[in-house]
Amino acid sequence: MRQLFRKKHPAPKEAIIGMDLEGVIAKSQERVIEIFNASSGAAPVQNAMLRNYDMTGYLRYGNGECITRQRLLELFVQAWKDPSRIRLMDDAIPRIFDSLDSWKILITTATVGSPTNVLEFLKTNKIAPSRTAFFKTEEAKLDSIAGNRAMRAYVDDNPVIALEVAKAGKLSFCLDIYSRNTEAHKNLITIANWSELQKRLLEL
Repeated sequence: MRQLFRKKHPAPKEAIIGMDLEGVIAKSQERVIEIFNASSGAAPVQNAMLRNYDMTGYLRYGNGECITRQRLLELFVQAWKDPSRIRLMDDAIPRIFDSLDSWKILITTATVGSPTNVLEFLKTNKIAPSRTAFFKTEEAKLDSIAGNRAMRAYVDDNPVIALEVAKAGKLSFCLDIYSRNTEAHKNLITIANWSELQKRLLEL
């Protein structure tokens, strides 16, 4: 396997790479689908449906009724109650984090999961960011990212969020594992997997 190396002049220690949690590091959406599929009256759903970002559009009951936004949030809360059941998006993430040690890694999330359980998930999976920031809303998260002058780049799996970060003047990477539609922008780069993300970040 070809080994990746940093540039001769590594990023200064104050430079930050921001990353979303759910869909970038944690497969919490897939755990939610598992819980939903096991619930009474659920019409089984495949993980491939995650190409549609709004999960309320395809989590349906046998009578055709869509799941409500409130019920979806309750499922995410339930999923994070047992972080040991949530898998990494890529098993290589801990190793890739180690390779990015010239950057400060900031995980930003508006998850409804308990911060304690989120931190347990990161610790169990040997992921040690410089900091994990929790926000009540996606809007608050976006404002923080846009206003962070030290942030060199940001990674998200939501094409809407990734585009807004790009419009705010930040280098934005959209992790496109589920083949979602991503709009074009000069600051927005679509990446297929964590190996490509590692390569891109080491080239900064």
